[in-house]
Amino acid sequence: MMNRREEIKKENKKAVPLFILLICIGGLVGGIVGGASSMIRLRIDQVFGGRLIVDTAFVIMVAVAILTHIAGWYTYFKCKNRLKGWDEEDEEVPEHIEVGSQYAMWGITVNSIVSFACFAVVASNSMNQIGEDTAKLRFVMIAVVIFVINLFAGVLMQQKFVDLIKEMNPEKRGSVYDVKFTKKWMESCDEAEKMQTYQSAWASYRCMGSLYPFIWLFTYLADLLLDIGIFASVVVAVLWLIQTSIYYYKAIQLSR
Repeated sequence: MMNRREEIKKENKKAVPLFILLICIGGLVGGIVGGASSMIRLRIDQVFGGRLIVDTAFVIMVAVAILTHIAGWYTYFKCKNRLKGWDEEDEEVPEHIEVGSQYAMWGITVNSIVSFACFAVVASNSMNQIGEDTAKLRFVMIAVVIFVINLFAGVLMQQKFVDLIKEMNPEKRGSVYDVKFTKKWMESCDEAEKMQTYQSAWASYRCMGSLYPFIWLFTYLADLLLDIGIFASVVVAVLWLIQTSIYYYKAIQLSR
């Protein structure tokens, strides 16, 4: 026991210098950025006007939506044609369809996140000026229509890919339109598929656990430079707290 304690102390002692160095570097960088924040913020205001930010967000939302649906539907019909010609013996066909579906789901999710983020920028900045310019109202309404159509089209695409997987694997259960879809789908997965999901979730948890401090720092600096308020930093901290609490609560439950 004593040898093990000595090993632990030795390992901790070895890691301390680098830890202190990183803290000092972080403090130095933070001090420099904080001291220069006024000049940087003034320069940002000069280069980027509010209207430019709104227009850029709108273009990004539309462009990402178009690219996502073109690539997604192309992948869907390519996978569908492969399934039609499948003799149920060639193992490359199911693998191709699975991978294509995963890429499509990834794209749909990214598209949804980008749409929410860009729509928030467009709506919040334009709504403040609607009383001054009726053209802003028309612009916001167009953004709303594109936003809603994009989200519904994404759900439809997701449903098509899920139906394709269910056609290939009759044991699969669940409809995208069902509020309990995730639960039913997981129940119909075999052990290998569940393990793949668990490993992916663990990788996501570890990645976000490492990124949250940097995301919080980014929102803090954004408040210094752009005066966005501390709400964003608080939201990041709350999400960090929720994720961590759920993980440990579930881990305690499973260990009993």
